[in-house]
Amino acid sequence: MKGAAFKMKNRQKVKSIVALIIAVCMLLLIIAGSISIIINKDKNLSLSRKTVSILLPAFSDSPMRYDSPAKEALQDYTDTNIEITWAPAAYYEDSLNVAMASAHPPMIAYGFKSAGIMAKMKAGEVWEIGPYLQKYPNLSNTRFDILYNTSLNGNIFSLYRSRPLGQYGLCYRKDWLESLGMDTPETIDDFYEMLYKFTYNDPDNNQKDDTYGMTLVNNNTSFNIIASWFGAPNEWGIADDGSLIPAFLTSEYFDTVKFFKRLYDNKLINLDFAITDTKLWNNDMANGVSGCIADTVSRGETIQSLITEKYGTQDNIGVLGALQGPAGKRLPSTDGYSGIFIFPKSGCKTEADLTTALEFMDKICLSPAQNIILYGVEGMHYTLSEEGYVQKNTLFLADINDFDQLYTGIPFNSALKTKPTPLSLETERIESDNELYLVSNYGAPFYSDTYGKQSVQMNSIIEDAKIKYFLGQIDDTGFKLALEDWKNSGGNEYIEEINYEYKKFRNK
Repeated sequence: MKGAAFKMKNRQKVKSIVALIIAVCMLLLIIAGSISIIINKDKNLSLSRKTVSILLPAFSDSPMRYDSPAKEALQDYTDTNIEITWAPAAYYEDSLNVAMASAHPPMIAYGFKSAGIMAKMKAGEVWEIGPYLQKYPNLSNTRFDILYNTSLNGNIFSLYRSRPLGQYGLCYRKDWLESLGMDTPETIDDFYEMLYKFTYNDPDNNQKDDTYGMTLVNNNTSFNIIASWFGAPNEWGIADDGSLIPAFLTSEYFDTVKFFKRLYDNKLINLDFAITDTKLWNNDMANGVSGCIADTVSRGETIQSLITEKYGTQDNIGVLGALQGPAGKRLPSTDGYSGIFIFPKSGCKTEADLTTALEFMDKICLSPAQNIILYGVEGMHYTLSEEGYVQKNTLFLADINDFDQLYTGIPFNSALKTKPTPLSLETERIESDNELYLVSNYGAPFYSDTYGKQSVQMNSIIEDAKIKYFLGQIDDTGFKLALEDWKNSGGNEYIEEINYEYKKFRNK
């Protein structure tokens, strides 16, 4: 595992270098006029309509064409010309930087609340839209708690792509649990027992030692979910003196670190977790090797589909929300969004331009617009069953590739639905019930210059310490020394800057 961790670091460095080379080459080519990140642009726009230009990520090789009937339908519904620029998702933020500085910057741009975008907000390159939202019937009904999470130091610069706040939990092999005669886990101890028996008690009854408890990957989602059960904050918590404190400086966080070492020592997790990419997360569970994943509970539906496709079986997967821990039932809240929409001042040069952009965003909140964005045109891209559920026409799905990246879910999802399954209904119930137990990230809105410049180095100190602790390369003292190293490598300044903004916001 030591070699694996070393390889992981080298791979991360190589990926960073490759991404940088791609971004620089792309910028040089754009400057030279050799290529454009504008993949498709409608040349036949109505002169009687206002126009919005939008930058969106393309996850497919062939995003929606400029003359797609779905785009034309949305133009008719919103009475707006729509110019969409598609940028490959693999290096989207680099493309955003280039687009904002280009001769044709977007009025509306999808983005992430990254250090780079927050720096643009702070530098005044993006419109602060909070004061304008009350003018619009749908945008004025956005959820404040989610807007708060997207904000920069409490100031609203973006709209969000909504996702459930209570999305986290467990998906697990329900058929294995039933085969072992076990009840659904309710506590941390129950959870550990489930993972142990999934590993050592032949849950699939094939007389082979070929299963293990839980799949981990090289991100922190699973760890953060389980840390909340132990009572740890969600990224940032409130200390006894009322100040904000990073989760990893709490005793509850270290209790979770020790719990994960116990999972590692007993081989209840995949031992190569530190180099397992998130793209591979579903594989072991879908192939009957792993019994559990801690992530969004909706992942269970994807895994069930993979199992059904491969083995023809149904009802293999169960989902769970908050488990009982020392501080009661707790789960980290998501930020409530998956991506944001910003309004660059280079694209919206005047308040009139911003008004055009916000009017368009307000219109696409309505049900007919949501239906077009998610499903296309009725009768072409989908039909409705007798019960009123969407039935997609697979022959024309490529015609609306990536159009759903424009979906906001503001003020809520009022679009048509596909036919639910028992698992999807249970997932929705869990997501709703979870809202009773959510722990917020109190530091989500606040920006630190120090962290913006040193985040990679600072994050690696904590992540390396966790992995080394799991592998037995450092002990309790070694982990505490790593925390001191973090503090002395910008951490103290980071905490001070976050608390400065937090106190300033509370005193408004």
